[in-house]
Amino acid sequence: MTSKAKHWFIILSTAILLFGCNKSEHPVPNVSFQARFDLMLPQYSGELFMANRDRYGNRAGYSGIIVYRHGPAEYSAYERFCPYDKDVRCVVTPEDGNLTAKCNCCGSEYLISSPFGADIVNGPAKYSLKPYKTRMEGMNVLVVYN
Repeated sequence: MTSKAKHWFIILSTAILLFGCNKSEHPVPNVSFQARFDLMLPQYSGELFMANRDRYGNRAGYSGIIVYRHGPAEYSAYERFCPYDKDVRCVVTPEDGNLTAKCNCCGSEYLISSPFGADIVNGPAKYSLKPYKTRMEGMNVLVVYN
């Protein structure tokens, strides 16, 4: 390698290291998934449900998801993995009333009933719960995906 090529290699490598890492990226691992939920089934028909897999065995999120129904065809879905603790055993669980969910490890509390995101209500967490996309297939099937 010539001196000029080494020089450019060092500059390019440095640029990649400096600008390639996004520090503001959400700390919850990014997993690709698509899960389908038949809303006619009792376990998915309420205002809120949690799932690790759909009825076909497809994974739902990294440590499972919480799905909140805002209206007849309006849903929000969030990762249960706590963005503060970063431990698969640390998951959020809905509190009484189903408006908030709380981490079983750090105690961070999140507002899951908001259609604008599960923001932090209380606790040491710096990030809200990771949101997932939702869409309806027909009248009765909710698809949650990333």
